[in-house]
Amino acid sequence: MKRYVKQIRYYGDGSELNSKLSNGGLMDVSSLTNGGAFEGYTPIVKLGIQTLPGTKFYLNGSEENIIVGNNGIFELDLEDRIQITSLRFSPASIQNINEIEKQGYLLIDFVYERTED
Repeated sequence: MKRYVKQIRYYGDGSELNSKLSNGGLMDVSSLTNGGAFEGYTPIVKLGIQTLPGTKFYLNGSEENIIVGNNGIFELDLEDRIQITSLRFSPASIQNINEIEKQGYLLIDFVYERTED
């Protein structure tokens, strides 16, 4: 397995600063809330999220959310333990980012593995 580093940026729908999707479009609400933003980038073995405090997200298909704390930073190092196979964000949390004009943001840094072809 080879490891890669990726960053996904989201500053609200339509922002030119948003990361590009694999289809060439910009990151949007749908891709973050249905997990499509991470298609092709799993399994994730290290995860870092910087965003607004209180942002909710879900790992590995769970219905139990994780909430980003008061400092706006969440970090998880799963080195040789378990892997993240899916990641999605609460629609209400992404909407909150959209409503805070020019101040809402979501930065996701992660390390993922891919088998060699």
